Amino acid sequence: MPPLVDARAKLDRARLHIGDLNSQRTSFLEAKPYDVTPEYYTEKDMTVYFLDRFTPVPTTLPLIIGDAVHNLRSALDIAAWTAYRADHTDAGRHIYFPIGQDATTYASESERKLKGVKQSFKDAIDGSKPYGGGNDLLFGLHRLDLADKHQLLITPVICVGKIGMKLSTEYVEREFNGFLRFSDPTAIPPQTIWFDAPTRPEFPLALKEGAAIFSVAGDREKHQDVELTFDIGLAEPDVFRNRAAGTTLIQIAEEVERILSTLETTF
Repeated sequence: MPPLVDARAKLDRARLHIGDLNSQRTSFLEAKPYDVTPEYYTEKDMTVYFLDRFTPVPTTLPLIIGDAVHNLRSALDIAAWTAYRADHTDAGRHIYFPIGQDATTYASESERKLKGVKQSFKDAIDGSKPYGGGNDLLFGLHRLDLADKHQLLITPVICVGKIGMKLSTEYVEREFNGFLRFSDPTAIPPQTIWFDAPTRPEFPLALKEGAAIFSVAGDREKHQDVELTFDIGLAEPDVFRNRAAGTTLIQIAEEVERILSTLETTF
């Protein structure tokens, strides 16, 4: 039996919740609960998109996010407890997988939370850099778990999932501002090119109708050459602000899997 079977059971449970989240998220977004209106600002040559129709995220989604977060965090704590119990018979109630605000805080807390755990296991945890600025997936997971424990719900927001640029001959000539001309106006067949929206942690949180949700250079209000799709994002912590919840949880689960595999080599 693998030494971290219980920790992996928690990870598997988290993945079930993540799958459930993405299924319900897809159903919710397929109903097209959001519309945006572009507004061009001449002085900044910038188009800002505002939510002109807003449907609140179903309560079930932040509940599922919280369940996934708790199981991912528990998988790490159980791994640390398992390592302690390999050499001790007491309850080991002081044992936790340490995740610090920064490297200094982590070093202080690690000594206390891993007291009695063999050095090779500690070294493996140190290698994952579980603190803010070292491994922000782990630090963000820790902050989400604390929020879920002390708030009723993790607050979801609306974020932009993908950006579609309506490419055409006219679009290319306009974007090159007269430096490029085609003899054939149909040289570039009209098509929409989609790409993932960049994460905008500094952008205001979209929590209500009328909120700004995205901005892009140029006059998109006049030309209507940008399309947006939406996703369920996270309001907190800062390292996850305005990031898609489902994608972020998948990345955290992959990181927890990697860490558990490394820790198992120390048994």
